[in-house]
Amino acid sequence: MPTFASLLREMESRPGPGPFRPALKTDHAAILLNQSGKAIVALDIVWHYATGDGQRRASRLSTLGSSVQREVLSGRAKVERDLGTFILPGSKRLITERGIFGNNLDVLSPDEVGHAQGYCGVSGTSGSGPGEADPDITRVELILDLVVLEDGLCVGPDESGVFAALNECLAAQCTIAQEALAELRKGASEGRIFDIMRPLVRHDRPAPGDRGAPRTGAFLLQAFGSEAIQRLIHSTTPELLGWFERAAQPPLLELRRP
Repeated sequence: MPTFASLLREMESRPGPGPFRPALKTDHAAILLNQSGKAIVALDIVWHYATGDGQRRASRLSTLGSSVQREVLSGRAKVERDLGTFILPGSKRLITERGIFGNNLDVLSPDEVGHAQGYCGVSGTSGSGPGEADPDITRVELILDLVVLEDGLCVGPDESGVFAALNECLAAQCTIAQEALAELRKGASEGRIFDIMRPLVRHDRPAPGDRGAPRTGAFLLQAFGSEAIQRLIHSTTPELLGWFERAAQPPLLELRRP
């Protein structure tokens, strides 16, 4: 089995979108090697910290956030072999307290590389900051809290409750799209559709101490509302109807636990 150091060197040697930033402290980092045989659609990662005086902290990283991921989770699109929206089978990522680094160039063929464009970043999180800046940290634990695979299987302890939040978000998105679609079919104005979407975009962000699930649900619905407003601005009426008809369909993929 390759060592952490050899895997890290191999990752650093590959070009990719943006500079590759290695872990600031290698004892606070891990390399994820996707040996599931399936693409990973999204990751939720939790860092736990313990201090010398017995205090406990946590911080969270998530790769979930793109419209492409939402389409795959709804079953309306398939995983694409792109640069890094998904973690393809056999690919690896460096997980650090500062972010997740790497891409799919380690598994893409030369022909695929020429057409691979998509790349998804990492969103930051609730909880306290990284432990490496705090000399009082005595213990650091990394947990893959939830791993969402392309067939809908969701594995991991899910201590943040993201699995339920994902299902609730996808159901809410469907309901809101159905409302907008019904209004459009009745000849509603663009202003009426904007009023339906505006509460999503203006959704209050959870407080810094909130757990991950409310933050994930709010973020995904905000992203859906923002995309709907952009399409409202730039699309023709038939294009807008088609988009909402698609979004109003019940999810075709069942997100499930083992």
